Amino acid sequence: VLSRIRRAPLGSLRNLYEKEAKHSKTGLPLIQLGIALSNLGDRNRGREAINKGLDMVNDKRGYYGDYGSRLRDAALTTQLLLKHQILTERGVEKSFKLAKLLHERRYLSTQERNSLFLAGLALKRLGQKPWQAELRLQDSIEVMDKQGPWSRTLSGTAQIENGGIALTSKYAEALFASALVRGYTKEAPKPTEGTLSIVRRYYNLEGQEISDLKSVKEGHLLIARLGVSTKQRSPDALVVDLLPAGFELENPNLPDSVVIDDLEIAGKTIKKWKNENHVQHEEFRDDRYVAALDLHKYSPAHLFYVVRAVTPGSYKMPPPFVEDMYSPETFGIGEQPVPELVVTGKGK
Repeated sequence: VLSRIRRAPLGSLRNLYEKEAKHSKTGLPLIQLGIALSNLGDRNRGREAINKGLDMVNDKRGYYGDYGSRLRDAALTTQLLLKHQILTERGVEKSFKLAKLLHERRYLSTQERNSLFLAGLALKRLGQKPWQAELRLQDSIEVMDKQGPWSRTLSGTAQIENGGIALTSKYAEALFASALVRGYTKEAPKPTEGTLSIVRRYYNLEGQEISDLKSVKEGHLLIARLGVSTKQRSPDALVVDLLPAGFELENPNLPDSVVIDDLEIAGKTIKKWKNENHVQHEEFRDDRYVAALDLHKYSPAHLFYVVRAVTPGSYKMPPPFVEDMYSPETFGIGEQPVPELVVTGKGK
């Protein structure tokens, strides 16, 4: 950023490259440093640093506290090279690696989504020339003569079942194409057994576990207890526990809220359970309880919140969920002991 407005000392950047570049754990810092050197006129060192960064192979990238991943680094590399028009051919080459990484993933972190958006803008600016292609959909062929990005939404399976879709480029240069399929399961997600795990239990205001919870009266309060554990340290774990419709959270930050800290559950007061957690942030929203915490392998977290039944009816019970915020592929889904919960009226 400083190099773009010529406020970064060239001598300091050269010294940083000569003495510290060898300590870089990933290629992205070298690429950023190389672009800064190039912006200030030292193109030889700049290209050398960029090429070193591009040549670094780190298929098992660890977590270095920078919120990054292989996907995020590939996206930012593509964006930076194309934006600054330095070694653009290698930036395009990196975009194919990026596409491969993207197809291997089901979930994306906030950092990854932002970086993909920036890479998409850079690739969009790259392809502003008119291009030609043929699109075959079922038995029809459409000849296209377009300029810039183009997309089409196909709903349902009827349009693609007979023969599928085929896109044939009639363009002399590289033509980038991708397809995205979206769908929703008809059944609730099944519990997982992986690095992260989560369990939900309900208790009454006397601290007794409710093992056969099937119905609750309107206006009654329940204490939810979430047990969260991990097989390896997860410093950025995010717990999201959706409420059934017809229930609402009691916010403990309000002056007239129910106080449960002194209530004893499983031999300890709730206050003692809470003191053993490493909670970084906690929210009591309209439709869910959310907590960000630092999970340790040998120290499971125990989270508590109070929920009130407010609207009579029959409601689906969402399973509890936990994920690593910056590695969303690492997640845990808890069991659904009661798939449906009934809230009865006060007089029933």
